[in-house]
Amino acid sequence: MKKTTYEFIIATPYGDGLVVPNTGNSSTKVQLLDWNPLNQSAAAAEYGYDSVSTRYTSNAILYTTQPYPSISPKVKQTVITPYGIGRVVAAANTNTKNQIELTSWRLANRCSVKLYQSTTTDIKVIRPLPLQQCITPWDRIEFALIQKQHANQYYVKDRNYKSALYYYEYAIQSVRSVQHTATQNNENECRADLVELIITCSNNAASCCIQLQQYKQCLTFATNALLILNTLFDKRGKKIHSILLRNRSLDKHFLCNNSNLCDEKLFGEWRIKCHLLQAHVYLNHYKDYNKALMSLKTARDLCDLYTTTPSESKCSIESQARLMKIKKGEVTKLMKQAVALKNKTKQNEKARAQAMFGGKSKKTTPNAETTTNSKVATTTATTNKPTVATTTTLETVTATTTSTVESAELSTEPKRRVSFSPMVQERVIEPTTTTEEDTDEPWYEEHKEALLLVAATGFAALSMVLFRGTSKS
Repeated sequence: MKKTTYEFIIATPYGDGLVVPNTGNSSTKVQLLDWNPLNQSAAAAEYGYDSVSTRYTSNAILYTTQPYPSISPKVKQTVITPYGIGRVVAAANTNTKNQIELTSWRLANRCSVKLYQSTTTDIKVIRPLPLQQCITPWDRIEFALIQKQHANQYYVKDRNYKSALYYYEYAIQSVRSVQHTATQNNENECRADLVELIITCSNNAASCCIQLQQYKQCLTFATNALLILNTLFDKRGKKIHSILLRNRSLDKHFLCNNSNLCDEKLFGEWRIKCHLLQAHVYLNHYKDYNKALMSLKTARDLCDLYTTTPSESKCSIESQARLMKIKKGEVTKLMKQAVALKNKTKQNEKARAQAMFGGKSKKTTPNAETTTNSKVATTTATTNKPTVATTTTLETVTATTTSTVESAELSTEPKRRVSFSPMVQERVIEPTTTTEEDTDEPWYEEHKEALLLVAATGFAALSMVLFRGTSKS
C-alpha cells in the first residue's frame, strides 16, 4: 500500500512555513506561508546559515538545517498525536487543555475518541491531506467533511453561494468512488457516514443552485438525494438505518456523529426539502405546474405524517416543530402560487381557442315550428332549377331556427357550419353544371311528334290524290 506523506507546519523566524519533500539534500526545504521581504535582512543577520530563495516559486522557499518547532494548534486544524491523527475541537488556554477529536479511531456506534492534552510538544500541526493521498475510505470521508465545513462557512455566514456550491460538489465527488471490501472494519459505519454526507451536501448544493438560478443542476442534486432517502426508507430497520439512529454514548470521552438524527429529520425534513427544491424548479424553470403540485402535495403529506405521532426525544420534538413551520409557510405559499399560475394558464389557453374558432357560440331558443329529428337525405333530383346533389346516409341534424324550411326550394349555395361532433358525416357537394335539359327548347322540339303525324297524314293524302288522277287518265 502506498505510504502517506504528511506536510508539517512549523514556526520560523520568517513566519509559518510548510515543510515540503526535499530529496537529495541534507537541508530541510520549507515553503514560507507568511513571508514578508522586510524581515529578510534581520533574520539573515541573526541566522547566518539560513538562505531564502524566491527565484523559481511564487512563495519564498527556506532551506535550513535547524529543526523548527510546530506552530500552536488552532481550532479545526489537523494534528498528529502519539495516539493518531485528529482535529482540534478546542484550543488550550491558561485554564483548559487542547481538545482533539481523533479521526483515525473508529469505534462502535460511529463514535470517535476525544483526547485532552495540555502540552503541545507531542502535537504537530499538519496540512490536511490532499485528495490524491486519501487512500482509505475514512481518509476520503474526513477530506469530504473538511470540504463541507468550508462550504457551510460560505453558505451560512458569507452568503457566497458560488463558492459554497464548489465545495459541496467537491465533497460529493471526493467520496463518490469510495470502494468497500467485505473484510473492512466497521463497513456499515462507513456506509452510514457516506449516506449522511452525500444527502446533506446534495440538498445544500441544490439550495445554492436555486439562489444562482441553475435549475437543471438543482433538479439533479435534489433527485439524487431523494433517491438515496427513498431507498433508505424502504430498508428502514436494517443495519445502516439503525446505525444512523443510535443514541449518543453516555461516556463524555466519546463523541458520536449521529446524535442529532431521528426519523422525523431523516425521512421528514430531508425528504420534504428535496420535494420543495423540485417544486421550485418545476414552477420557475419548466412551468410544469402539475408536477410542482404533485411534489408539494407529497411534502404536505409528509408533514402530516411526521407531526401527528407524539415523540419524547429532543430531536423528534425539534423536527416536528420545524415541520409544522414548513407546512404553514413555504408549502402553503408555493401551493397557492402553483394553483394561481395553473388557472391563469388555462384562461389564456381558453382565450386563444375562442379567438381561433370565432368566439362564443350564440344560444337561441328552439321554435315550436322546428323540431330535432333524424332525417334521411335523398339522392340527386332533376328539376328545372339548379339542384345540389348530396350523397348522405342517415344523419342527425340538430337545428334551432325561427322559420320553417321549405323543401321545394333549395338554396344554390350551401350554408357553412362548423361542428366538432364525431357523429357528423362528410357531405359531398357536387358542382352544378349546365346541361341541354337546363336550356330553353324551341317550339318545334317540344311538338316534334305532332308535326311528324301531320306530315305523314299530308303525305298519304297527297299520294291518294295523285293515284286517282293517274287512274282516270
